[in-house]
Amino acid sequence: MQVDIQGAVRIARLAMEPGWDWSVGALDQFCASAGWEIIDRSDRGSATLRTNLRVGRPESDVYGNPRRTNLISTYVSDVCDPDMPGLSEWLTEAFDQLCAAFTDVLGEHSRGKPGREATVFWDKPNMTIELSMTWQSISVDLIRPDGFYGIDYQE
Repeated sequence: MQVDIQGAVRIARLAMEPGWDWSVGALDQFCASAGWEIIDRSDRGSATLRTNLRVGRPESDVYGNPRRTNLISTYVSDVCDPDMPGLSEWLTEAFDQLCAAFTDVLGEHSRGKPGREATVFWDKPNMTIELSMTWQSISVDLIRPDGFYGIDYQE
């Protein structure tokens, strides 16, 4: 079981750099800075990225529309078999370590939800960074600042 704490923190740092505007071009710049590769892109604004994170599924999903990126969701831990012995404890410990590392970079979180499917949010002017734990993995989501991460055809 692996979690890439350094890689997860790097995602947050890159996303917080000045100039991030959620445009399709900004996604290309983000990938270039992160060393990630766009492996599939739809004309509707979604994409699949190959990351360089040290996890079993080094992938990221992007949702948006042809003009703006709305959400980038990235696995920062392995996606594990939910029946694996000790998984819950391992995920909880990894999540706590990630929260501490993110707090060092982003400051105290804005809000959160404890428990087996814990979620912590850092609300920043240019985005919300969400760290979430499910029953089998941990992911980081970068969410457009207005909180909308669905398909938006009205823009």
